[in-house]
Amino acid sequence: MVEPISPKDVKHEIPDLVIEAFNKKIIEKWDGEQAYLTKEEMVNYICQTYQISEDELYAKHWLDVEPLYRKKGWKVKYDQPSYVETFEAYYLFEK
Repeated sequence: MVEPISPKDVKHEIPDLVIEAFNKKIIEKWDGEQAYLTKEEMVNYICQTYQISEDELYAKHWLDVEPLYRKKGWKVKYDQPSYVETFEAYYLFEK
């Protein structure tokens, strides 16, 4: 008999190519204390470098990398504007 899956059985895996892209950009933007990456630059870089559509990135939640980096010891902030704000969405990686 087939049983329903539990929440712990659902795996959300982010492909290596996305992690590689973030790693490369963190190294590129690292100033000794932090790396500031805009969401737009990450989307453009991943889509152009790996021939992935923007729709696929969003549909599969592949940009939700914060927990992975936090597990490795990073302090990660992701912020995006509310409907009354105008700044660019960004990731901030700190020691």
